[in-house]
Amino acid sequence: MGKPKSQVLTLPWKTATSMPSTRYNHCSVTINNTIMVMGGEEITFKRDTGAPPLKTVISYDPKTNKWTDLADMTHSRTQFAATVLND
Repeated sequence: MGKPKSQVLTLPWKTATSMPSTRYNHCSVTINNTIMVMGGEEITFKRDTGAPPLKTVISYDPKTNKWTDLADMTHSRTQFAATVLND
């Protein structure tokens, strides 16, 4: 029996709607077929001064190609982790 042939799925990349704000050190998860982006720091030209942490949460729906503002977290967070259970 020979080696199994690997199969590669190739799909074209498409540009999606940009996030309403640029950020780094954020956290993201997929939930209910959407991408949820939480917290982080807003990217500015003065990164040396340090950007304040964000508490905003946004969700991207690939079916509609739209971002939606969700309720803010109770506290600002940066460089953190999140997970989804039982999605």
